[in-house]
Amino acid sequence: FSLLFAAASPIFGDAGAWNFTLFASVFTGFLLLLALARRFLGDEPSEIAVFVAAFVATCAPYRWVTLAGGSPTGFGMALIPAVALGVDMAVRDGRVRGGALAGVALVLCYATDLHSFLFATLALPLWCLVSWASASESPLPDRRRLLVLVKALLPLAAGVAVAGGIALLLRAQYAVTDAGGGRSLADIKLHSPVWQAIFDPSYPCHMAQHVNLGEGLPVA
Repeated sequence: FSLLFAAASPIFGDAGAWNFTLFASVFTGFLLLLALARRFLGDEPSEIAVFVAAFVATCAPYRWVTLAGGSPTGFGMALIPAVALGVDMAVRDGRVRGGALAGVALVLCYATDLHSFLFATLALPLWCLVSWASASESPLPDRRRLLVLVKALLPLAAGVAVAGGIALLLRAQYAVTDAGGGRSLADIKLHSPVWQAIFDPSYPCHMAQHVNLGEGLPVA
């Protein structure tokens, strides 16, 4: 999305390019959610049901808060459905191109936003289990199915390796800085959610940022 902004800025100006990039992010995520919803709503899903499912997912408040605030997380979330879609194609259908889609999307998540990359990576086992459970075949694996699954997921493993390699390469560049030592538990605690912020959006902590419905009723 940074490349898209850079390409559009000389044509539309910074403001126009920014709005264009925002629209492209939302539209890309919505199209991917449509494709993902079709796979989980039966063999012949209702297009209305598909649209509603994708629309509701697109309206996630956190995504809009980060997007409107200029955070790269808002852009990176548009790519997460591509990871889930690729995993589902690889696990349920045994398609190598599904693993390739998931691998490429994961690398793009890394290039766009580290938060999106981290949580997309952590969710990979869950997405694999959901897709496995949604398959029409028996949940008990046989040798043939396992070989097909491994082959289909190899491009995804390659994507994880590429992102990990880039991370290690970049880490070597700032090894002499404070960031080179990693984050302490105290630093992680400082930037982690606290239960008080669920009920009090004005609670003095980093995570007390909510979208409120009326006065004091956080919805995200």
